[in-house]
Amino acid sequence: MTTKVNLPTQKKPLTSRLFIIVAWVLGIFVGVVLMVYLPPQQFNIVYQITVLLFAIAMILGLYALRRSRNHIAQQTLKNENLIKQLSRQYEQAIENARVQANADALYQRTIEQLLAVLDAIEEGLILINQEGVIALANPRMTMLDVSPLNLIGNSVTQLLDKETTLHKHLGFTNVWELRALIARLKTPTQWEDYARHSYSLMANGQVRHFERQILPVRDELSRVIGILLVFYDQTQQQELHHAREQLTQMIIHDLRSPLTSVMTSFKIINDVVPADMPRKDLITDITNTSKRAIQKLLARVDTMLDIAKLEDGKFGIKTEHIAIKGIIDNVMQELAPIAHDTHIRLVSAIEPDLPMVNIDPDKVERLLLNLVDNALKYSPENTTIHIKAYLNTPHEGKLNGTTTPFMRLEVCDEGAGIPIEARATLFDSFTQVEGRKSTRRGVGLGLAFCKLVAVAHGGDIWVEDNTPKGSRFIVTLPIANTSAVEDIEMPTNIASVIKPATQSH
Repeated sequence: MTTKVNLPTQKKPLTSRLFIIVAWVLGIFVGVVLMVYLPPQQFNIVYQITVLLFAIAMILGLYALRRSRNHIAQQTLKNENLIKQLSRQYEQAIENARVQANADALYQRTIEQLLAVLDAIEEGLILINQEGVIALANPRMTMLDVSPLNLIGNSVTQLLDKETTLHKHLGFTNVWELRALIARLKTPTQWEDYARHSYSLMANGQVRHFERQILPVRDELSRVIGILLVFYDQTQQQELHHAREQLTQMIIHDLRSPLTSVMTSFKIINDVVPADMPRKDLITDITNTSKRAIQKLLARVDTMLDIAKLEDGKFGIKTEHIAIKGIIDNVMQELAPIAHDTHIRLVSAIEPDLPMVNIDPDKVERLLLNLVDNALKYSPENTTIHIKAYLNTPHEGKLNGTTTPFMRLEVCDEGAGIPIEARATLFDSFTQVEGRKSTRRGVGLGLAFCKLVAVAHGGDIWVEDNTPKGSRFIVTLPIANTSAVEDIEMPTNIASVIKPATQSH
């Protein structure tokens, strides 16, 4: 930083000095003239006049000297002020230089830290500026079999002219798709978000699976000035998903057939045992208990199958107009023996004149079966479980483009309740709340299935505290609308409804 200071021009006291010289010369001149031309008797007078003139000259000289000294003092004071001003300005300049040096050092450290983070991040990154030039590519781009050094500083258009397979490595179907993306940078006001894209690629000698995300980079005025391509390596997740899918299919196929055979065998035993046989009632009780256990296993197998279909995008529902009372009665009848054994009362409260609902009866019955069975697990003896159904008029939603009222289905127990911190992940698959006492232990798929069915119908499910204690599980189901289509359109994001989770604390 350069500081420019204008120095005032110092004027010499020429007037005072000239005045002194003239006074002295005049005194000497007058004295010489008087001594030459006056008679000797008047010399004494000349002497007196000369002394007088010298005195006058001395007085005038002293006066001029005083004025000169005052001027010098004033000039010295001005110089001191000027020096102080210069000192302050140079001190400020030095401070500014020090701050600038610190800012430069901080900027350099920030850049180095940012580069270190980008180098260590697991995702591949490509930053493209508004001119279509790649400004950044981190080392993780090598997982796509692409060299980041060959990308940085080069135009995408020029790279496409040289590298005929670059678009495939970046997850684009053809060259023109990538060129169109770069062209959109020229019209940033018309930017539209891109959905995530999954693709597979033969990279580094093996098939790898990636997910690509396109993010706009905006300035302070929200104008798009660049795009960031983020690449996620999904290979390990895909392999785990494939292994889990194979295990699920094996369990489903290996269990369903034997369990169905056992159920058929129990039915045959009940049919062939004579009615007058002394132990007919005992055999009937044993076979019925066994059948209920087999039915629970078959229900779990069906739940696993439905969740597997969800992950494959094959889960669907077939709806019909039906009264909810019939489903509630079926569930209460099926679980009545378990409630009797555990000394728990099952009570239903159905609002009169309820309209029919537009649901998949089999899946909603299994949903309600899971909720009541869970309530039986965690309810102490000599308590009551309430099953309620009523029309929730204020609750409406869009279903296939039509505003539809929803019915509420509730299951209320008098157990210990569910902690608030555990509710966020309660409906995730394989989730179990630790610390809750139960008569039977599950695997954590029942509530995930309930969430899946509720959302598939366009409704929802959640849990609240019951009064005075316990839990209330609430499900919303659509009321039948004769003008609506029979099959409910599946939500496009249903695969994100449930997700694998660990145990909740």
